Amino acid sequence: MTVQARIYSGQWIGDCSRPGCSNAEWLLEGDRAYGTPLPVFRCSYCLQLDMIEWPDPEFVRDAMAVLAVRPLPHTRNWYPPEHPEAVKVGLPHGQSVDDLRDENRDHGVPVPA
Repeated sequence: MTVQARIYSGQWIGDCSRPGCSNAEWLLEGDRAYGTPLPVFRCSYCLQLDMIEWPDPEFVRDAMAVLAVRPLPHTRNWYPPEHPEAVKVGLPHGQSVDDLRDENRDHGVPVPA
């Protein structure tokens, strides 16, 4: 199985794929927001191992730059397309960097280039 990388409160995380586990782990080594992407997910709770599906590196960099200027951590989120959690609760998913910039503009937050 694979784990989809997503941004939660300005940090890259992944959700364990084992049914019933529901644990999440940070996906970067070093700095939790800008560290080195890990290739493998290891759940510290159930010990599940999975490969991590990352967006392309340019998206990773640009999305973090746009979300980092949002003043409240709970607004610094991004879900990949069709992410089960986002779909289940009706959250935006699969947004482009331009979509994230538009959200910043809509809320009066600076828009990095």
